[in-house]
Amino acid sequence: MLAEPSAREHAPRQLTQQELDTVRGAVVRDAAGAILTPGEVQDLRDRGINAQSAANWPGLSRDTLPEAEPRVIQIADASKRVPDKITLAIGVVTPITFLDKRGKPWPIASVAYDPRTFSQDGNGCGNNQQQAPAALTGERPTTITLMPCRYQTFGNISVSLEGLGTPIVLLAQSGFGTGKMDLPVTVRLTGASPETVAQARIDETERKSRALIRAYNTVPAVPPGVDPELDSFLTGVPPKGAQPVRTDLREVSAWLYNGRLYLRGPVTVINPAYDAMGAGTDGQFIWRFNTPMARVRVVLDGGEERPVTIGL
Repeated sequence: MLAEPSAREHAPRQLTQQELDTVRGAVVRDAAGAILTPGEVQDLRDRGINAQSAANWPGLSRDTLPEAEPRVIQIADASKRVPDKITLAIGVVTPITFLDKRGKPWPIASVAYDPRTFSQDGNGCGNNQQQAPAALTGERPTTITLMPCRYQTFGNISVSLEGLGTPIVLLAQSGFGTGKMDLPVTVRLTGASPETVAQARIDETERKSRALIRAYNTVPAVPPGVDPELDSFLTGVPPKGAQPVRTDLREVSAWLYNGRLYLRGPVTVINPAYDAMGAGTDGQFIWRFNTPMARVRVVLDGGEERPVTIGL
């Protein structure tokens, strides 16, 4: 029979230091081979960025980026005009400003559009907010912003301006390989905006006030030795013997005194020529006519011009 091997013969042999170094080196080389080099990392990063850029490219692969061109649209009568077309670009917010003939801003009352096609001032393209007037409180805007929801879009936008009966309609498109975009867009109308009209009224009132002040400074309120009672009429307390006279304007009072006609009120006499006048601190004026007359023409405090009939 064969003899069983002893436990000594089954014990593993210890590796020599040289063998251990060989095994360790092989493990390190295998681990190092699994780590990407800096060049390989950069190559993968570039591939990812290029893929992302290709996915987000605003158009077809053969298209170039659109060139921006300012656009000015002149409108005389919106009711008889074929809508103008503006070109937009995906990812680009286009401001559209409305001005009157003097270049003054024209307030926007409301805007109508398809929110599935365009985003107006951030509303649209999935941001489902109910369309509302451009401004509910405070000052109305005079500029809106428009952006297409997709690369290729076509539709229209209707803008109602304050005080204008007909809305401004613009056709809008994007894509289709145009290679350009309208940026910014300015719409100029031949009329006057409500703000311009209101400012013109204020300017006219100020002009007439300055003219009245100049007239008061150049014409003596009380000619020396001629009419010492002029101030009495100005205060509304006429001197004794003054005869009241009826007028067809409630704000104007009239008297006959010493053969002369006196008119008092917050008005400016423009015809006929007066012989003396005075102004009070309460906005009242007194006008004297040496020859009484039955009709004079005045300008009211608000700027309205009208005749005043005197019942002599």
